[in-house]
Amino acid sequence: MASTSDAAAFYATFQALKAETADELTRSTADAAPKLAALRSALADARPTLPPYDQRSYDLQVRQLETRLASLRSEKPKSRFAFKRPASTSTSGTASRAQSASPAPPTSNASAPTPPPTTTYTISTQRGQTLTPKYPGDATFTLTLADLEDCIVDLRGSQALTSLHARGLKSCVVLTSVMAGSAMLSDLHHCVVVLGAQQFRLHDTTDSLLLLHVASLPVIERCKGVRFGPYPFQTESESQHEQVQDFDWVRPGPSPHWSLLSADQAGVLRSAFLASPTPTAEQLLAQHC
Repeated sequence: MASTSDAAAFYATFQALKAETADELTRSTADAAPKLAALRSALADARPTLPPYDQRSYDLQVRQLETRLASLRSEKPKSRFAFKRPASTSTSGTASRAQSASPAPPTSNASAPTPPPTTTYTISTQRGQTLTPKYPGDATFTLTLADLEDCIVDLRGSQALTSLHARGLKSCVVLTSVMAGSAMLSDLHHCVVVLGAQQFRLHDTTDSLLLLHVASLPVIERCKGVRFGPYPFQTESESQHEQVQDFDWVRPGPSPHWSLLSADQAGVLRSAFLASPTPTAEQLLAQHC
């Protein structure tokens, strides 16, 4: 059972072990590995006494250290020595080198087709518009939304959309299908975002509603008054929208910067989308308040 005193005590222990591990990573991966194992073991032992929010935060911090260790291990030092065949001035030597080189099969990079470049589109500086953009062809593309106010942007018909970037949105509704890439949003105020993505990051946002289907843990920074709920349209895979990682909150207990919709609130919003495929931000925010 979670205990406030136990959680506070473990916070100090965890931070000390984490600092030791991070310091060791700057010097020796061999010595850092046991430190990281001890950190993971301490977290496993303390887990029954920790609230779910703390567990998710600690898990994320340990995974970040594990990723850093794996990256350092993969950085192999370059060899200091290179053996070269002595140069030959004879014609026969030159012919021999050419002959031995000729049967070499082409590399996989040479034979593999070059992927087409990803196109990027931008929608910016619009107010009071309902936007359902259509883009030519079937090539995948990324989209940037910038400086929009009182707009509805419905991208559910853009199946080739792989990634979304948005900044400077006010009182807007943004809807997408489940994308194969990421969504990175910043500086949103009084907005509703309904999207599916593999990764999701949210920065500098206030008083907004996020209805997500996301494959990895969503991350927020410098946010206030944001609420998360499930993607209202049918999907087949599992979503991590409830496992929000607030990088500005590492203390014990839940972050005050975000919250989850109740099951009843999520049901009301799902019904709102069934009744009106593109409700306004005011309608949706009124439903969840």
